[in-house]
Amino acid sequence: MSIFKGRLKNLNEEQGYGVISTPDAAGEVRFDLKDLEHYGTPWIGEKLVFSLKPGVDGHFRAVRVKPTATAVGNVRINRIKSSEYAYVIIPFIGALIACTFSVIPLLLYITMSLLAGYVVTLNQHHQKRRINKHSVALAAIETLGGWPGSVLSKRALNIGYQNRKFAIFSLINQRLHILLWAGVAIMTIVSIVS
Repeated sequence: MSIFKGRLKNLNEEQGYGVISTPDAAGEVRFDLKDLEHYGTPWIGEKLVFSLKPGVDGHFRAVRVKPTATAVGNVRINRIKSSEYAYVIIPFIGALIACTFSVIPLLLYITMSLLAGYVVTLNQHHQKRRINKHSVALAAIETLGGWPGSVLSKRALNIGYQNRKFAIFSLINQRLHILLWAGVAIMTIVSIVS
């Protein structure tokens, strides 16, 4: 059987089924909770792998459904690629270079990143696809420099963005921070050299 990938779109524990959104198959496929392998209940937006089997109604349904992450206790953790580490380390390097004038930017990035990671873990089991209080708090923390912790936590915990507007805001925020710290690093190096 072929293996497909997708994200959990909906889960109805009372009625015993879930829906997976996938580009590999027919857009969306249903699965019975009995076909969910014993890795704990997945949360909305989590990446899943599964096989397809024809159902009695003529539609395919997912079987052997399991999360892509590795279980560590009651938490599932994904492997983070080295390119993702390189992406989030840029502001820390810029803040470290700027530390010749003040250590505050580096401390702010570290503190906000740790706080963002904590808020992401609080929000991981939230089942609704609208902006909630944790998402608003996370947006504020990311703006104050916590986006590296947010990005790594979401990758490690296998969490997708719950809201498209929040995802766009977060991406713009990340790019602006990278440009800001690249500029600060360049100006600091120029001032030290001259």
